[in-house]
Amino acid sequence: EIDTVDVNLLVDAAPGWDVQRSVAAESFSVVKELYRDFVADRSLYLHRSAPLWQANALAEREADGPVHIALCHDPEGRPQGYVIYTLREGKVNHPARGQEIVIRDMVWLHIDACRALWAFLGKHDLVGRILWANAPVDDPAWELMQEPRMLNARESEGVYFRIIDVQGALGARGYDRDGELIIRLETDRETPWNQGSWRLTVSGGEAEVSRVSSAADITFRIKSLSAAFSGFRRVRQLAAWGLVEGSVSAIDRADGLLATRHAPHSPDHF
Repeated sequence: EIDTVDVNLLVDAAPGWDVQRSVAAESFSVVKELYRDFVADRSLYLHRSAPLWQANALAEREADGPVHIALCHDPEGRPQGYVIYTLREGKVNHPARGQEIVIRDMVWLHIDACRALWAFLGKHDLVGRILWANAPVDDPAWELMQEPRMLNARESEGVYFRIIDVQGALGARGYDRDGELIIRLETDRETPWNQGSWRLTVSGGEAEVSRVSSAADITFRIKSLSAAFSGFRRVRQLAAWGLVEGSVSAIDRADGLLATRHAPHSPDHF
């Protein structure tokens, strides 16, 4: 939650990065492609069918005001990001700037697009508050602003996540590096079929998972495995907190194998 007068970037977007408001019907196909590219290497984002778009990011609600889409293009004219937002007057107790922008969704494929989108929002001089209720925890705005405390950010849970099929989940997940790890899962009273040891072998980003009886390299609880699987916690963090057991080398290997490029996030209600 930030006042537009406090949207002061440390570094401006490079010249030529242009943001213009667009009509949803005309830009929807572009927005969908940008979203798909943005979430390709991220975890927990959902595939958005047309009904999901209409129910969440593009939903028209009388209390929120009209929905707007602003597209960001690079100097070559290629779309590189968007922000979907609502704009409503009479929402802020301010004599001159009583309008409020509520961000529904923001996507960027280049950091200059992110900067340009924030600069665009900050130019709304009649807006006293920009509110983004479901921003990712690793959103770069923290590092882009001259005074990040003015973002007034706070963390809250957005989704409860649990693995119910260890073999299926580990086998279908994407990986950035190759390796092999024998994972032992401690007692899981709710889904006992997950208990035991599993060999995870990753080659070329593709995983094979099989049950084994050999000694495990590392031991997880179901909670800690879910946290590492989704990228919410690093394995090294979990080990430091006593939630993962294994040798230093096994923990390092697991940390690298299960690491994600971004923090998990699920901006859609489902």
